[in-house]
Amino acid sequence: STLFPYTTLFRSAAIEGIAESLNEHRMNTLTMPVMGSGHGGMPFPTAVLFNLLALRSILADDIGRNLREVRIVVTENRASMLASSTMRDIISHVAPE
Repeated sequence: STLFPYTTLFRSAAIEGIAESLNEHRMNTLTMPVMGSGHGGMPFPTAVLFNLLALRSILADDIGRNLREVRIVVTENRASMLASSTMRDIISHVAPE
């Protein structure tokens, strides 16, 4: 979809905003849903990948300096969309180079 680049930018900006808020309140744990697969219309595995990429970027930058733990909540009905082979593929795109 042509909306993917736009929803990806908004998702990254949203996660950055959350990280800034966590920094302001000196919090170090983030628990969040997968963003972008609902109203954003992105396929769920793709949304997981882009969420992880945004988080990786934040953790590598100063904005993520206080984050020590990140949990991404996946509901049971969506978990079946993330077979172990799919997760390995996603992680291979997110793992540090």
